[in-house]
Amino acid sequence: MRTRSVAICVCVLACVGSGALGNPEARKEDLSGCKLPHGELVIPDRNTPEGEVGFILKFSDGTLNPSPLKAEERPRSAGEVLARIAAEKAGDLVYSSRFNGTFVAVSGRASDLGEKFLYELSGIPLQRPQPVQSKKEQSASGEWTSGAIDGIADGHCYLIEAADGKFALVRVVQKRGRLALIQYVYQPDGTRDFAIPKGAIVVEKTNETEARHVDAAQGKVSISAIEMRDYANAVKSHGENREKIVKHSITLISAKGDDVYSRRMAAIVLGQLRAVDAAGVLAEHVNDDLAMVSLRSTVANSYVCAQSLIDIGIPGARAAMSQMEADAKSELPKGKLADVLVWKDRLENRRNLFTLVVLKVYEEKLARIVLEDKMAASDDPKVKEAYRNAIKAFPDIKAWLPDVKQQTTAPAATGPTR
Repeated sequence: MRTRSVAICVCVLACVGSGALGNPEARKEDLSGCKLPHGELVIPDRNTPEGEVGFILKFSDGTLNPSPLKAEERPRSAGEVLARIAAEKAGDLVYSSRFNGTFVAVSGRASDLGEKFLYELSGIPLQRPQPVQSKKEQSASGEWTSGAIDGIADGHCYLIEAADGKFALVRVVQKRGRLALIQYVYQPDGTRDFAIPKGAIVVEKTNETEARHVDAAQGKVSISAIEMRDYANAVKSHGENREKIVKHSITLISAKGDDVYSRRMAAIVLGQLRAVDAAGVLAEHVNDDLAMVSLRSTVANSYVCAQSLIDIGIPGARAAMSQMEADAKSELPKGKLADVLVWKDRLENRRNLFTLVVLKVYEEKLARIVLEDKMAASDDPKVKEAYRNAIKAFPDIKAWLPDVKQQTTAPAATGPTR
C-alpha cells in the first residue's frame, strides 16, 4: 500500500468564546512510516467558505468533496442528505461545529475510542462500530441525526465505518472553531486491523492564521479553500463583466452617428476579448460609412474591425467570408452615377479587407485553398466572382500584412472598380 499525503488547506482560525482554540498544545503524530493510506488535513464545517469548496472527507483518496445536492434542492432530513452522499459516493465523514464539534459518519456507524494516539491502536482487535445518532440534533419530524457523535474531543480517536463498508481511524488533533485539524489512517482491505508504527510526536502551532504544507510526494504547495473561493468569484465576475462589455460594444459599433472614437474603441475591445459572438457585427461594419466620409479619414471602422476579426481567429475569418458573400449578392443602388461608383468602391475595399482577414488567419497557402473551396461550393456567379477576385488580389493585399494595426489610411482598392 502506498502512503497518501494530504496537504492542509489554508484556514482562518475561527475563535469562539474567549478566543481559545482548544488544547493549547495540540499534538500530532509523524505518520510518514505508516504504509497504510493516511493523511492530515483541516476539515471544515459545511457552512463555511471553505466548506463551499469541499467538506465531505473521502478516506479512499483523501479528498474533500462538495455536497452532491444541487443548490436548489432542499432535503427533508439529515438522513436524506447522508443517503444521497452515500449513493453518489461523495465521501465518508462530515464535520459540524455544532454541539462543541460533531462527526457525522455517512455510513451511520462510528465509535469514540478515547484519548490516545493512532499508533496506540496498532494491532488491537477493534469491534465494528455500532449505529450512532446525535443526542442533541433533531429534525422537525422528530428524527435524530444518524451517524453523529456530538462533542468530539481534541486528542480522541474515532473508528469510522466508511460508506463502502471499509474502516478508518480518525484522530482529532485540534478543533478550531468551525474547522478541525485531523489525522487519519484508512484500511482498504476491509478489516479493522491497523498497522501504525510509532512516530515522533510534534506540537502543532496554534497561533498561525494560515497553515500551508508541502506535499512531500510531489513538492507542491496546496491551494487554499479561501483562495479557491476568491478565484471562483473572480471567474464568475469576469464572465458577467465580459458579457456586459461585449453587449455594450456591439451596441456602440452598430450605433448610427459620428462618434468615431467610441466605435473604434468598441471594435478594438471586441477583438481583445476574442468575442466570437461579435464576429458577424464586426464584419458587417468593416469599412463602414465610406459613402459619407473619405477613405483617408475612416480608419475607425475599416482597419480596426478587420484587425479585430483577425484577433478573433477562424470564427472571424468565417464571418469575413460570409459578409463577402452577402456583399456580392447585394443589389446595385439606384441613383446618381457618383453614388453607384462610391458603392462599388466601398464593396471593393470591404472585399479586400475581408481577404486580408482570411490571409492573416490562415496564411497564404491555406487561405488560397479555403477560398477556392468556397468558390467551388457556391452556385451564385456573383459569389464565385468575389472569391476569384479575392484570390487575384493576394499579391497586393499581402503588402498590407506587416503593419495593419499601425496604418493611418485605408488601403487603395486593388484593380479597376469602374
